[in-house]
Amino acid sequence: MTPLEHQVAEWLRRDGRLPDDAMAQLPDELAGDVESRAELEHIADRIAAGNPDLAARRRIVLSIQARMQARGGELSAHERESLIRKARAAGWSEGDAERLMQAAQLRVRQPARLPEQDLAGTAQPGHLRRAAPRSDRTMAGRLPIILAAIGVLGVVVSIGGFMVTRGEGPVAPEQAADPSNVQVLTADEVRAAQRVLARLGQPVAESGRYDAETRAALGRALPEYAAIEELEPWLVDRLRMALAEADDAAWQAALAEGTAQAINDYLERFPDGRHVEAAGERLLPLEATEERADIVRAIQREMNRLGRGIEESGDLDQATRSALQGFPGPMPDRTRSSLAATLETLREMQRWPVNDGETFRDCASCPEMVAIPAGRFTMGSPADEPMRSANEGPQREVEVPRFALSKYEITLGQWQPCVGAGICADLPVPTDSDWFRRPVTHVTWMDALAYVRWLREQTGFDYRLPSEAEWEYAARAGTVTRYSTGNCITADQANFDARVVSGDCPQGEFRDGPVPVGSFPPNAFGLHDMHGNVLEPTRDCWNSDYSGAPIDGSAWDTGDCGRAPLRGGSWSSSDRELRSAARIRPGAANRNPAAGLRVAVPLPETRGGE
Repeated sequence: MTPLEHQVAEWLRRDGRLPDDAMAQLPDELAGDVESRAELEHIADRIAAGNPDLAARRRIVLSIQARMQARGGELSAHERESLIRKARAAGWSEGDAERLMQAAQLRVRQPARLPEQDLAGTAQPGHLRRAAPRSDRTMAGRLPIILAAIGVLGVVVSIGGFMVTRGEGPVAPEQAADPSNVQVLTADEVRAAQRVLARLGQPVAESGRYDAETRAALGRALPEYAAIEELEPWLVDRLRMALAEADDAAWQAALAEGTAQAINDYLERFPDGRHVEAAGERLLPLEATEERADIVRAIQREMNRLGRGIEESGDLDQATRSALQGFPGPMPDRTRSSLAATLETLREMQRWPVNDGETFRDCASCPEMVAIPAGRFTMGSPADEPMRSANEGPQREVEVPRFALSKYEITLGQWQPCVGAGICADLPVPTDSDWFRRPVTHVTWMDALAYVRWLREQTGFDYRLPSEAEWEYAARAGTVTRYSTGNCITADQANFDARVVSGDCPQGEFRDGPVPVGSFPPNAFGLHDMHGNVLEPTRDCWNSDYSGAPIDGSAWDTGDCGRAPLRGGSWSSSDRELRSAARIRPGAANRNPAAGLRVAVPLPETRGGE
């Protein structure tokens, strides 16, 4: 957009129309880019045609103005409420709607001078002629002659001291005022004629002079009079007749189309036209449909913001209803109040609700998350569990609120955007072709904290590392055995050093490095690689056992807070460290080639159990 187009778009965005004194409001650096208000209106038309939101705002302001004009500047409480709803659907606030209605009311009560009023101005010296007033007797005497010359029975109107006839043909030059009985036209009267030309689609500078530009525009508007050298009063009358004919034709076309858009188009072209009151009345039965479509379109826009991916058609069709499944409230019907309530709820939502077990992604580069149901479980290992450590007890019952955990360990493909943003460390990347699906490694606790901070900045949600309780609850996924797979785990179920295993569990291969995420089946919660592949840090402080540990699923924020417990084991671990209850005390803050991460985010409790 040019600077001038930006200015016009801003007016449309703020007020839905150009200011009455738009030319005067233009900054000095833009004033030379446009010569008349008519040019500004053409620019506004072009911008609105390419921007549905601005076009909707223009329609609403036209609707407000039409109602005000039809009601003489007074609206009922119901009408005001309806207009406020329409304005809010277009993105305005209630205060904006009140401001727009007050402005429309002021325009109705203090209208700008119309061309008819301008033509009655005081005469000033000049070279353009105007017929002097005639007596009633003279007028009555000449009326039959004029009508006979026209050839039809027309309507005779006295405007500003001369006669305007409407019939089958125009008033001929020889029927104008006697040259011996004339007075000059004022510059204001010429400007009024130039405004009529603009409304006929022939915009010219409102110079007040019948110059070459005005003469050419008149020739285009009235080709049969292109050769006329002087702007005679009868020619001004003919311009007015042409404007009235265009007004009538536009109104008939709007009626034939029978849509709110057609009525609004008429009002936009003829804001003070002959059929404004009728247009206002016509809008009343049509506006409910238009308003409903605007609200539905706004609902569809909000749904797409929340990732529903539907067409913004303005129709509450089956696709929209299907995409509304899971909406936290009554399904909307076709009433305005129901649709408005749905829209308000959607605008307050930051994420589309997910049921337990469903997945979601909060941004294109964000990890895929799984909704984990709230629940209660026994944390830690029993005293008789093989390969148990003392730091895994004493066992205790823990209540875990609903939350979401990343379906996979964070991959290099997900890590790189954070590196590109200058927040995350640039860590080693393998050379194989599927490196972007491999888990990021060499991650320190500080690296992990930087990544979740970046996710918070990207999404506005409270991304974080899981607490130890959340991690073990998710790893167990309802089981009480050593692994979510039972009391044994094999190389076909996880990536670890399966060459030496405990008890009678089967041996397997050692892959000597991480493998792409999702290479093994998920657990009952739909989470992959909770056992093996890379170590995963939690957000708790390290403590040597669970004495005094929280029982509400939160992180333990006392103890050795310079070290965070690691969970899950890795590709280099034995099956001992892969156990659901196993806790690993981290060493010095160096870059471990077996260390990665997994992230969590809270979820509202309201959807749990549905």
